Amino acid sequence: LVTIIRNCFVNSLSKQTKKDFIPKTQDMIDQDTLPATETVNLLNIIYSQSSESLKTKNLNNFLTKVGSILYDLLLSHYSKFSVNSMGGIIVTKDIIGYLNVIEVWNIPSLLDKFSTLRELANLFTVKPDLLESLTAEGHLTDVDSSIINAYIANRQDFASDGFITAVKNNIKQYT
Repeated sequence: LVTIIRNCFVNSLSKQTKKDFIPKTQDMIDQDTLPATETVNLLNIIYSQSSESLKTKNLNNFLTKVGSILYDLLLSHYSKFSVNSMGGIIVTKDIIGYLNVIEVWNIPSLLDKFSTLRELANLFTVKPDLLESLTAEGHLTDVDSSIINAYIANRQDFASDGFITAVKNNIKQYT
């Protein structure tokens, strides 16, 4: 069953387009992406069905497994897309949708994982000079630097002169 659910997550996430996180207009911000909508619906169905059939530890173990699979898929998924500042808001909205479902499950380890994902989404939206402080606090202190670097490298402004200057100026403050 877990393999089937994983395949459903993979199928939904495969519908993400390269342009979902680089919208040109503000209008796109108000919409949830198709993969997020499908996945949230699936999570709600999984919870509804499993909570009727499983109790206490079995339910908790099952939901933990399902949530951990989704977390791992999403961690990798979001590191594959170029994201502009408006797209960062879309990523954040998608993750908040997942987090809202996971909160209902009331499993602290999953809440931590999805809170980490939420903080990773902030890497797409903060000003370049705030990246260092963002990665030095909260859940991101426990995230492997290669993952953080992959997210930062996918910022659409990553190679811009403004980004490089802001990061250099920030580094000079600490040296």
